[in-house]
Amino acid sequence: MNIEVLAASPGDKPVLRELLNLYLYDLSDLPGAGDLNEEGRYEYRYLDRYWMEADRHAFLVRAEGAVAGFSLVNTQTHSTARWCIAEFFVARRHRRRGVGTVAAHATFTQLPGEWEVWTDRDNIRAHDFWRHAVSSFARGSFREIANGHGGGPTFLFESKGERP
Repeated sequence: MNIEVLAASPGDKPVLRELLNLYLYDLSDLPGAGDLNEEGRYEYRYLDRYWMEADRHAFLVRAEGAVAGFSLVNTQTHSTARWCIAEFFVARRHRRRGVGTVAAHATFTQLPGEWEVWTDRDNIRAHDFWRHAVSSFARGSFREIANGHGGGPTFLFESKGERP
């Protein structure tokens, strides 16, 4: 399967806004999730910053040419790491087909350096996914901190800018 992770341009902002709404809907069953606004949408207040601040990067994920998800990266880490996955989403149709793992690896490759990926305590779905994605990318050379930021596992590792 052909999976691409491409830097999102300002013209991609409407697509990312729609994907973020789906992502936030997916998370809406977790404690502390936000409510719908008066227009019936979930809001992500940081989206515009991805084209205004140099330490933020937005990527679109495509599978066989179709939009399949996104990854948002920033430097708002809770450790000494340089990069952090701020948000990550793969549409349900593309899950359990390897799209997420390939997209995560491609994201890590595009920004070499120390990485932090943290999970929310209540987002059990994310724990196993990130453990697998990070371990396979870092070839087992990573640290997992139990009850890190967000209360769930936090993964720390390095990207040398190469795919595993």
